[in-house]
Formats: sequence, C-alpha cells, structure tokens
Amino acid sequence: MPLDPSNPNFMVKAWKAAKKVETNGEYLMIPLKVINVQSDLGKYILEVIYGESTCRKSEPITPAMMATHCQKKHGGSRALYSVTVSTKLCSKRAQYIVEKIRNIAVEK
Repeated sequence: MPLDPSNPNFMVKAWKAAKKVETNGEYLMIPLKVINVQSDLGKYILEVIYGESTCRKSEPITPAMMATHCQKKHGGSRALYSVTVSTKLCSKRAQYIVEKIRNIAVEK
C-alpha cells in the first residue's frame, strides 16, 4: 500500500538507515529526499535519494548527530537506494536493509 513520502517519520527512518549506505567514497551519505514509501506485512519499503555529505566515514557519529552536523556536500555524488525497515513482533528494534538502485547525476 503506498504511503505519503513527505511524512517526517519516513525521513527519520532514512536517517537511521544512513550508516548502512555503502559507497566507495570517504564521506558519509545522508538522506536528501524520500520519494516513495510502500507498506507490506509489517515492513516499510522506502525509496530514498542519498547524497554525499561533509562528514567523513572515519568520524564516529550517530544518526542523530549526522542529522544535525552533516551537510550536503556541494558537487557530491548522489544515488537512489531502497531501504526496507522491518520490526519483528517480539522485538521493538527495527532492522534496516539498504540496497543501491542506481546513481543519480549531480546537479551543476
């Protein structure tokens, strides 16, 4: 079932998944926009545009700190990712699975 991607709760989920975004670069990727959300049997499937930030991967940082300290890097790479968020009934802890869909051209 499609849901409203502009709901701020989905951006929070995208931030929580940010540390799982794998890239070859030295900078962390941060969520720029949630473009699609589906709900299916206790899980959410988000399509999120992530962009390279000003924070280095080598810095110890939490998702909450990323949201306040890491800015979008001018000219940095961007990509579309699928983020699956699932919670088991016996646990309140969410599991995040992040998969790259494709690169996105950088705006000039």
